[in-house]
Amino acid sequence: LYRKYAKIGNYDENLSDENCEKAIDIFSRMVYVEREKIIFQDRKKRENKEQHEKLDERSVVVSVKENGLSFITDLTTHIDTGLFLDHVNTRLFVKENAFGLSVLNLFSYTGSFSVYAAAGGADSVTSVDLSNTYCEIAKQNLKNNGFLSEKAFPVITMDATVFIDKAIEEFCQAYGMTREQ
Repeated sequence: LYRKYAKIGNYDENLSDENCEKAIDIFSRMVYVEREKIIFQDRKKRENKEQHEKLDERSVVVSVKENGLSFITDLTTHIDTGLFLDHVNTRLFVKENAFGLSVLNLFSYTGSFSVYAAAGGADSVTSVDLSNTYCEIAKQNLKNNGFLSEKAFPVITMDATVFIDKAIEEFCQAYGMTREQ
């Protein structure tokens, strides 16, 4: 549930249209969400490193609150909203243990873990993701929660493995070392 919307991800590749409509109707009545506010999407099984494709050109963007923090979620464009609900306890763990730390969030997506780390008092949080779109959302999520310093909370658009390689190279150069050392 995302504010006045509900999103259902269907994992059953054999669900008939009739049963799909029945499921949506039952869900609508059970959780008191208007039928037109229910977003039903098929979650196709991926092969190897295959990514989920864009599902819809129209974007239903909703700002939601979780544990007093605000997050932008897109309910229609992709199968994932940018805020994985099953990670809430892990995000809380990060918040509870981030005080005074420098945090690196690789494959940061929309930056929810970065926001939680910043809210937990991290001295700095660096978010790295390859997607320009998700980096912009991460910046907005940080900003919406009052974490405005780009120096303390940088969001870097880059492949995470390239970022790590560059960081190792810079470290080695700064300390006159080789990678093998």
